[in-house]
Amino acid sequence: LAILGWRRPLVFEDLWSLNDNDTSESLIPLWKSKWDPSYAIYKQQSLQSRQPAIVLTYKENNSHSENTVQETLLLKTKPNFVAEPSIILPLFKCLKWKIIPSVLQRIMSDMLQFASPLLLNALITFVQDPKQNQWKGYFYALCMFLVAMLGTFLQNYGFATLSRACMNFRSMLTMAVYEKALKLSTSSKHQKSLGETVNIMSTDIQLMQDVGMHLIIVMSSPFQVIVAIYLLYQQIGFSIFIGSIVMFLLIPINFWLSSKQRKYQIMQMRYKDERIKITNEILNGMKVIKLYAWEQCFEKRIQTIRDKEISIIKKAGYYGAVVTFTWNCAPFLISVASFASFVFLADGQLTPQTAFVSISLFNILRFPMTLLPMIVSFLIKASVSNKRIKSFLVADEINENSVLRKEEKIGSVKIENASFDWKYESGTPASEKSTLSGVNINVEPGQLIAVVGSVGCGKSSMLSAILGEMNKSEGSLVV
Repeated sequence: LAILGWRRPLVFEDLWSLNDNDTSESLIPLWKSKWDPSYAIYKQQSLQSRQPAIVLTYKENNSHSENTVQETLLLKTKPNFVAEPSIILPLFKCLKWKIIPSVLQRIMSDMLQFASPLLLNALITFVQDPKQNQWKGYFYALCMFLVAMLGTFLQNYGFATLSRACMNFRSMLTMAVYEKALKLSTSSKHQKSLGETVNIMSTDIQLMQDVGMHLIIVMSSPFQVIVAIYLLYQQIGFSIFIGSIVMFLLIPINFWLSSKQRKYQIMQMRYKDERIKITNEILNGMKVIKLYAWEQCFEKRIQTIRDKEISIIKKAGYYGAVVTFTWNCAPFLISVASFASFVFLADGQLTPQTAFVSISLFNILRFPMTLLPMIVSFLIKASVSNKRIKSFLVADEINENSVLRKEEKIGSVKIENASFDWKYESGTPASEKSTLSGVNINVEPGQLIAVVGSVGCGKSSMLSAILGEMNKSEGSLVV
């Protein structure tokens, strides 16, 4: 395929078909089998947490009159908090046989990575001793070559396996958000704007995929740091702990900077949602905007929001730059502090064997510490995206059982003593919450019906109720 692309531009027909396990037809049912049970439990707990309102009735006697005043108080209780179901656990259950092998391959690659300094130590020992057999030198060199080749192969193959898993869970989340957007109730559509929906599908899911790509590094970094410090302790003794103090001093500083960065990330996503929402509204109402010459007004409105968003991005970028700078300097500071304390405080002798092996271990330690700020930044953004995706997936849906569908080809509409409302609040009297009350309609096949009424009397609401877009609190509706 690469050779064909070098010869001429690729077209869609040149691409290979996906494996059956990577197609949406197989991934979506797998996702639903893991997500639906946890979502059903969440909905059940949410309904149980809504305590009914407490109605208090009392009588008040007036001393200046014989009349008794009776009043009723309606006390609404606050619903109990119910934690939203995790989306990470269902994804892991769906893709565990792709994630676990990639993690094992990374562990094997890390173990081979630490074999190189040990072989280097043996090779330097061989060079310093002229009495050693010559074949040992070739053997050590060959082992270093094979270890490097095998470690690189396992590392890249693990990344490829994890990359395939990340593409799968991106497909799952994208389709889940798309299907949820089609099922949102009217009250949820007011809470979840179109801009937020577009942002979730284009930005938040992409951030989750980026974090998944670096999942192996997050899991292997502590192992690399611990083993590297232990092997450095074998070379330079307690001096490595002097250098480690520098690393531990940077942790609280970067933790504070990362918390600030997360705060600005949340603010940025809010401005981005608002900007995309207004942009979609402008595109939908372009004819009216052109008719009344409102172009500059709406352009200024979008530019104002964009300026605020850019300001937040700059502030988050400043904090991110400081985090990156400190962690990039950390390996150098650790090595300088360790070697200085080894020579001047411990009166150690810095031999070529100690120097080269220690530098090799410091280079291994440099990789996880250099990537740590980028990983922290991804985790901060992903935590915000994870919360937004969960909040969207657990939003209220249209009750499909509110309308009884008939299988006859010739349709009719029959409503008996039905009440409909846009948003249900526990403990609210039916007379207050219902937009339409006591509706009785019987439309026969082929019958022409005209709905007439003043503005705001509920004509459009009745049509929405027939379509199943309103909540049916009582009665029956057959279509």
